[in-house]
Amino acid sequence: MKSVRTLQPTSATLYMAASICNTRATCGEWLMRFQQKIAQILICIGLLACSSVPPPPPAELVELKTEEKIEAISLSPGDIFEIRVFREKDLSGTFRVGPDGSIRFPLIGHMIVTGLTPEKLSDQIRTKLVQGSFLKDPHVSVLISEYRSKKIFVIGKVAKPGTFPYEQGMNIVQAITLAGGFAPLASGNQTILTRLREGKEQRIRVPVHQISRGKHPNVLLKPGDIIYVPESIL
Repeated sequence: MKSVRTLQPTSATLYMAASICNTRATCGEWLMRFQQKIAQILICIGLLACSSVPPPPPAELVELKTEEKIEAISLSPGDIFEIRVFREKDLSGTFRVGPDGSIRFPLIGHMIVTGLTPEKLSDQIRTKLVQGSFLKDPHVSVLISEYRSKKIFVIGKVAKPGTFPYEQGMNIVQAITLAGGFAPLASGNQTILTRLREGKEQRIRVPVHQISRGKHPNVLLKPGDIIYVPESIL
């Protein structure tokens, strides 16, 4: 019977095995440290991004102190207006701005009116009637019937929230009336009017109850105004 020979590891073999183990351990430690460094870098980048791009500030809530002057509104497609020429019934009538921003006026014909205020349009018609030798000294007036291209919005605690056509000279009490008036639990004196001023959104607190009682001046509206009536806390 042959004897089984047991192989004994040499010193060189043991050294190689130890080197491999040490190398694997070193690689594992290096990989762990590398991952930790990457995580630290990503955290730093995130903190820098957060600090360099602050969140936008909320819209400023201000008290309305004086009645803001409302500039003349220009015409846009869909708007309806009336032109009156004194003692000239054939030249007077109601017109609607077409999709191309124009109207057809008697004697003058095709006219581009988009972007014109009522005053500028009346001046143009007067000038063209004189230059065309149709009238010597015409008296022309332009009266807006409906700004269909311009809207206001009434939301919150009102009977009928919605979008409504803007009318020249419209005030906040009229707008809330169009929306059916205040709903139960409405906080009328905390009504918020949101308006764009010089490209920035501004919120204005309007005491509508005081306005309706004659204790505060009314507030004229602009196209695009948003009226929000909050609910009373009590």
